[in-house]
Amino acid sequence: MSKVKKKSKRTSAKKSKKTTKKSKSLAFNFEAYPRLIPNLFVLVIFGMLMKFLVTLNNSADFTNELIASIPGLIFFENLISIVLVGCFGYFGWRYLSGAQETRKLDRIMLFLTFGAIAAVYIGSFTKDISPNGDNAEYLILAQSLVERGTALRLESPSETPNSLASLGLPLILAPIYKIWGFDIIKMKVLITALALLIFPLLINLFHRRHSLVLSVLLALICVTSPYLIGSSTDTMTETPYIFWSILSIILILKYSEAPKVSWKYLLLVVAGIIMTFLTRSVGIGLLAASVLYLGIQVPWTGLFKKESRTGLWATPEFRKFAIIVVPLLIGGIGLQIWQQSQGISQANMFLSFNIFELLEQNCIAAYHVLGQMLMSAETFRFQTFFQSSQLPTTNWFYLLILVVMASGFVIGIRKKDLSALYTVIVFLVIMVASNTPAEMVVIRYLSILLPFLIYYTYVGFDGLIKLGLSRLNLRGSGLVSLAGLIFLAQVLVVNLYGANVNITKSAVGNGPGYDDFIDVARWSKDNLPEDAYVMSIKPRLFYVISGKKGARLGVQGENYTPELEQQQLELLKREGITHLILDGISGSTRRNIYPIVQNNPDMFQTMYIGSKSSSSSVQKIIYKTE
Repeated sequence: MSKVKKKSKRTSAKKSKKTTKKSKSLAFNFEAYPRLIPNLFVLVIFGMLMKFLVTLNNSADFTNELIASIPGLIFFENLISIVLVGCFGYFGWRYLSGAQETRKLDRIMLFLTFGAIAAVYIGSFTKDISPNGDNAEYLILAQSLVERGTALRLESPSETPNSLASLGLPLILAPIYKIWGFDIIKMKVLITALALLIFPLLINLFHRRHSLVLSVLLALICVTSPYLIGSSTDTMTETPYIFWSILSIILILKYSEAPKVSWKYLLLVVAGIIMTFLTRSVGIGLLAASVLYLGIQVPWTGLFKKESRTGLWATPEFRKFAIIVVPLLIGGIGLQIWQQSQGISQANMFLSFNIFELLEQNCIAAYHVLGQMLMSAETFRFQTFFQSSQLPTTNWFYLLILVVMASGFVIGIRKKDLSALYTVIVFLVIMVASNTPAEMVVIRYLSILLPFLIYYTYVGFDGLIKLGLSRLNLRGSGLVSLAGLIFLAQVLVVNLYGANVNITKSAVGNGPGYDDFIDVARWSKDNLPEDAYVMSIKPRLFYVISGKKGARLGVQGENYTPELEQQQLELLKREGITHLILDGISGSTRRNIYPIVQNNPDMFQTMYIGSKSSSSSVQKIIYKTE
């Protein structure tokens, strides 16, 4: 019996020696050629760049006559792509070379990286207000806060309270309105500045767990996302929300790490969470994640022992938890009570939803877009209403990305990462609170989480490869790092395709239909009476440009019929509409409103036709009683 045991021990020892030799052999190869992995990475990046440039310059965008006619546009887009890939390649090479200290060249390349990122954002900047009606709503709210001291719908004659308004963005736009009025360019510059500040904030956050060079790489991939770049050119909430949420997470971590309650960080954390929530109501997820994260730090076991209960109340962890939770909880309840007194609260509206149905529908939509948002350039084109683009079908590749992403969040939650807790909670809030479960809408809502979706997909990719190597008893840290950077490089390539779409859109503009609508709105500012009541497809946008109150055309999704015509004519008279805007933006206007005007020439008098493409006009309504 003992002989058998000795024999088995010798056999297992031989096997372990063989395994050790294999792992040592693998490690020895990398140690013998320390520059093999970094140099291999440079070759891979160069190959990916060449393929990208060839594909980009032969794409339909670059061969389009209008785009090709814009001086320097194609050169600029190629140059920016080369510089960004070069910066990524440099920091990737430094990371794979095992950089431990920051060199002077690292700082120079960091400034170059920031400059290239800024060039993309500036190149995507548009001086005109976006056609999206939400842009105008935030501008009107800024005006209301300055002139009335509360949130009102100033674009409507009744000026009803807007109790559900997200006031975070209007609050930071209000000083600009106070000084310069509706200066769209200055307001959009502020949004772009916040977007650029996200880059150093992400470096700061990632540097808490990773080296500086890897942190720069991760931040570079996150901020070059076309969704972040696209939203930075609009007066919308996506960019301010991402800024406030990342800043708040950093502040919460500093508050938690302080040896005792830091009143400075306490005030900053409360302010950050409030601004995040006011910017978008899904910011309630940040509050929940903060409470959970700080609660995890508390030694709750003392609660169940009478002799140690008093000591629990005195612990710094419990005091930091209680001091921040109580005021935020009281403030949240107070806000809901105030909103209800104005008409309806967010809580009351949420309770009216069919939560389980929305959860199912939104999860299905998220399943079809999450992987594509990271790994498909076509998805961004679909999101930006390119007629020839379709959302890629979810296949095994995108399903694999979802698995890797989920693995990253599991790793993050096991490590008690605040950012992982935050992302998961906010994702769930979006899934149960979004009342429009269409893929295009879900993409927009999820874009506020993109920096963390990208980061934890990388974490999952890195973790799964390490797990696979450990199961095979192999040590290949260099290969793991190389594989992780190649994954990030692929995301960067997808981002660059989208970045070029943003730059091209900025150069081309919103189209003649939009330009004509803006033109007739500007004409109306000086030529329509102060008490004009104008009906248009975009009344909030029309109000911002013209200052004339209005109502929205309510014929979307309908087809013209004589009955519809009669209903619309009665609506115009009942509401007291004085003017009607025919536009070239909406297909429903052309289908339903143009025939009504043509059939009633005695009722509609053309006052002005847009000078850009003649697709929009101002119609004065003459009622029979006149």
